[in-house]
Amino acid sequence: MSDLQRRVAIIGAGIGGLSQAIALKTKLGFNNFTLYEKASEVGGVWRVFAQANAYPGCSSDVQIHWYSLSTDLYPYWNKSHGLQPEIQAYWAKLSQKYNLYPHIAFNTKVLSAEWDNAKQQYALVTEDVLTGKRMTSVAHIVISAIGILEVPNIPYEIPGFRKFQGTAFHSAQWPKSINLQNKRVAVIGNASSGAQFVPSVSKDPSVEVVNFIRTPTWFNLRPHIPYSDTEKWIFANIPLAMRLHRAWIMFWFDFPSLFPPSDKTREKRREAMTKYILDKAPSKYHAHMIPDYPVGCKRIVADSGFLDSLHRPNLTLNFDGITEIVENGIVTKTGEMLPFDVIAYATGFIGERYPMHVQGLNGATIQGYYDAHGGPTAYFGTAIPDIPNFYLLAGPNTGTSASTMFVEEVQIGYILQLIEPVLNGSASSFSVKAAPTDAYNAKVQERISRSVLVHCNSWARTNGTGKLFNPFPWAVTWWWWWLRKPNWAHFAAVGAEKWVWASRIKAVKGCVAVLLLSWLCIRGSSQRTLHNVFRPGQQPPQRPPSLVPPASQFRSPYPTSQYPLPQRSYPTPTLQQQKSYATQAGQSGSGAASAGTQSRDFGPDDFPALGGQAGQQTLGSTNGTHHLHPHQHNHTTHTQLHNPQPTHNSHSAQGPQAHHHPQTPAQQVLMSAADRWGLLGLLAMIKNTGVDADGGLSSVGTDLGAMGLDMGYEGNLYSTFITPWADQSAAHSVEPDFHLPPCYSAQPPPLGPVKAAAFSDETLFFMFYSNPRDALQEIAAQELWNRNWRYHKDLRIWITKESGSAPSSKIPGGEAGTYTWWNPDDWCKERKEMSVRYADLEEKTVPAFVMGPGLVLAQPGQNIPGQQQVPGATGQQGGAQPTGQPRMQMAGI
Repeated sequence: MSDLQRRVAIIGAGIGGLSQAIALKTKLGFNNFTLYEKASEVGGVWRVFAQANAYPGCSSDVQIHWYSLSTDLYPYWNKSHGLQPEIQAYWAKLSQKYNLYPHIAFNTKVLSAEWDNAKQQYALVTEDVLTGKRMTSVAHIVISAIGILEVPNIPYEIPGFRKFQGTAFHSAQWPKSINLQNKRVAVIGNASSGAQFVPSVSKDPSVEVVNFIRTPTWFNLRPHIPYSDTEKWIFANIPLAMRLHRAWIMFWFDFPSLFPPSDKTREKRREAMTKYILDKAPSKYHAHMIPDYPVGCKRIVADSGFLDSLHRPNLTLNFDGITEIVENGIVTKTGEMLPFDVIAYATGFIGERYPMHVQGLNGATIQGYYDAHGGPTAYFGTAIPDIPNFYLLAGPNTGTSASTMFVEEVQIGYILQLIEPVLNGSASSFSVKAAPTDAYNAKVQERISRSVLVHCNSWARTNGTGKLFNPFPWAVTWWWWWLRKPNWAHFAAVGAEKWVWASRIKAVKGCVAVLLLSWLCIRGSSQRTLHNVFRPGQQPPQRPPSLVPPASQFRSPYPTSQYPLPQRSYPTPTLQQQKSYATQAGQSGSGAASAGTQSRDFGPDDFPALGGQAGQQTLGSTNGTHHLHPHQHNHTTHTQLHNPQPTHNSHSAQGPQAHHHPQTPAQQVLMSAADRWGLLGLLAMIKNTGVDADGGLSSVGTDLGAMGLDMGYEGNLYSTFITPWADQSAAHSVEPDFHLPPCYSAQPPPLGPVKAAAFSDETLFFMFYSNPRDALQEIAAQELWNRNWRYHKDLRIWITKESGSAPSSKIPGGEAGTYTWWNPDDWCKERKEMSVRYADLEEKTVPAFVMGPGLVLAQPGQNIPGQQQVPGATGQQGGAQPTGQPRMQMAGI
């Protein structure tokens, strides 16, 4: 995709921002984007430097195989729940793999983004966090990937907060170089972060830890199950093993969410968690450890060793509450002053305010929209009304107990569809409408109001008790389903006229394709039904006649395991067609009448594209007929051609037993009712740029270029097809790599009767060029050989000489004269003066074929006992063939 001077700004280089950047590169081929990261390394909450969740024991709450990018699964995770160093290294490696570092502006904070409606772009103000220098830039699309864990919730409201003289920090800003040995550490908070790092900090007996807990938390088991080397090998080497493992994790997490739990289920869950906590925690804490709110009202903490660590003598839980913070410690509500050297705040994040100024249409801002709706609100947590081309990752009501990575990947796919028209220049901007946004959020709040989420205070509520702006209250399966494609009626577009028309045309094409396929299916089904119900003597409705005879007439001489042939079915000629042909044949003489009688089940009327309907004037004659004795091809007298221009004359009538061979002009051959859906019609349509200039009609289905067809070839492609004498295979080998039981290698039955001797030259050429490396091609080649045609290997054409004519001159290794050749480009015979070297003529013959009852095509010099040979099929016109020359039957050679 051309960047077209469009620019994308991504705010944040965490897992959401990096995933969005990777998708822009790999799925849209777009490279004109910048990631703004206020830290000095990628990874977001997982980065290891300053202002990062690098506290001891930091790990994912969700199994790591579902917390990885679906396009870059990693088989070598050490444990079921990844630890912070592994996760951060994984994303750093992906950043290198996709060459994202040149796109990242580190130590840069985005201060504001204001929409210029006249220019249809954002004006960005950024700041270098190291120098304080401010810069401006523009972007046509802005994607906010800061998530909801961006602004730490530091409890400034605690009296004396700033009096403390020791070291104090939030868990999201854990100092990398801090040494806690022989220190007294106060931990304020007991949610996910605190429950993770308290066990790690308290491992050192010299560190005395006091954990202040205001509200207890529900715990469940989260075992960090290590992956064995065998499991890693399976994930790395067995196809789909890792994806199936990931799918099972998703099913295990999400399936219960598809069905709202009953009161009985909730009670059993509460009993199980209560038992787990009481079994793990010391008895002295039992009275304080069981929450008084329902299970699921707040986020359930996955226990990674917290409850077991409570038995350590250097770890104490304090439920007294905090009155104030003093210079050297904390005063509890009981009046006790506890001295501390370090205070670590595990108090979560602020999610109800957007951390930067973003202004859209008519002065509208994101925070203003939040405030007007009682808290963070967005359309599917992704778009906000009147803020064009601005999209959120992990926005309001997108949180889930399942994988955040999965939620964001679904959002990214949705956003790509929204921004693609802008990036390719088909539109200027899209902004979501207010009505669908309000309707969606009304459903969200109605769903939440019927859940346990409203029965307690939470960081995910405005001011702790107001509107719930998290989580997503359905199973993430519904999230994927609803965001699989945008509802464009919910968006207002600017400068999208081209895109609207393209979308309508695409929709119309889709409808037409569906209707056409439906019509073809219905039509084919009705034809089969009518064919079955009509009794003999009744004439069913007309159907397009077949272009070639039934496949049963030509069985392949090759084992099917080596040269599988497609199954073909062709409609049987109608009774009217058979009668018409019999009438024409009867008018051509006794020999023709005999041939017409023999061809009751198969005749020229079976080839309407090559012979037209009964009564039409045929090619190659002036009286509408064409005669050729099937047993005297070597003595056929060809029509004299008086100029080198293309002609459609084939043979003149010879003898009273000539057969009837109707033919049609080339344009009728290409566009007949039977063939307009076949290869000829397809090639004609592809080359007819006036009908399909953009190639749209030929864009669906198999890529013809992958089949060996040179679509840029100026002439007819027939001459480029493989021949029966080629050494290479026309198709990939189908020999299996595994053991095949002998029963699958059974030899096919012998070739059935073939009536090629009754076909016209034009029909034989059609069979030869339309069936590369097929039994039909070999049959056609052998019959053309019998009729004195020879294949020129260099020119890739068939040539012959007129009977009785002598070469005009002899040349070394050949001769010169007037020859008749078949022009596959113009689909006609032409007369040309040319020199022919014997070595250039194909001298190999094809195997013998049974031509019909008592008739066999024999190879030169081959006698088949008990069979009558077709005259002229021996490859000798008179005497013995000269040694070292091609076995030609043309006069004078």
